[in-house]
Amino acid sequence: MDKLGNIKTDNIAELWRSEKARGIRKQMNDCRKNCELVVNCYYENEY
Repeated sequence: MDKLGNIKTDNIAELWRSEKARGIRKQMNDCRKNCELVVNCYYENEY
């Protein structure tokens, strides 16, 4: 994912409400790829 901005120099609230942030959240929500990371946004039940 692309970076949203810099929390040291940018307004966090503006970053969160930005169009870019909305797009990234949509990508995360639509993703169905299990990338095998420790913190994985797509959980696939293995039972």
